[in-house]
Amino acid sequence: MAVLSKTGSATLCRFLFSNEFVRFLSFNRSNVRPLLLNVSKPSLNAIVYRGMSADKKMVISPSKYIERKFKDQVHLYTMLGLLPVFAVITYVNIFIGPATLSDIPEGYEPKPHEYYKGPIQRWIAKHMMPSPEQLHEQLLDKYWHEMMGAKMRKLEKKVYGLMAERGDYKAWYYKPVPSEGVETGREVAARGRVASSHGAGGGSY
Repeated sequence: MAVLSKTGSATLCRFLFSNEFVRFLSFNRSNVRPLLLNVSKPSLNAIVYRGMSADKKMVISPSKYIERKFKDQVHLYTMLGLLPVFAVITYVNIFIGPATLSDIPEGYEPKPHEYYKGPIQRWIAKHMMPSPEQLHEQLLDKYWHEMMGAKMRKLEKKVYGLMAERGDYKAWYYKPVPSEGVETGREVAARGRVASSHGAGGGSY
C-alpha cells in the first residue's frame, strides 16, 4: 500500500506541473460563457424548420373530392345494376336452360311467347311485349283511321264546291251580323233614293 501511495503522489505532482494542466487552467469561465450564450440564444436570422420527413416540400394542388366521389357513385350504381343482372342470367342459363322442340299436344294452341328459345326472351315476350294479335289489331285501327280521314276530306271538298256553286247555304264558319245596322243602312239608302228622285222631278219645271 505504501508503494502505491507514493506512486500516486508522484503522478499527481507531475500532472500539476505539466503543460496539460496549464492549458486546462487557461480554459476558464470567460471562455466558456460565450459558448453557452451562443447555444442558449440562437440567432434571429437563422431558419428554423422541422425535419419530419425526407421530402421537405408541400405541393399545393386542387382537391379531387368531386372526381373521386363521382367515380365512387358510378362504381356503386354500376355494380348495383350489373350484379343482379349477371346473377339472374347465370341462374337462368344453369338451372333453366334454352327451350327444346317437342310435339304439340292435341287440342293445345301454343302461346306466342312459347315460340322463343331463350327463357329471358320468353319472359320479355310474355310480360313486356304485345302479342301478334294485338299488333295486327293496332295496324288495322291505324289503316281504318287513315281511310276515314281521306273519306272525310273528300266529302268536305265536295261540300265546299256545292256551296260555292249554289250559294244557298250558310257554311259552318258563317258569323251572323246584327240586324240593326242592316236596317239602318236600308233606310238611309231608301231616303237617298227618294231625295234623288225629287231632285230630278224639280228640274223638269
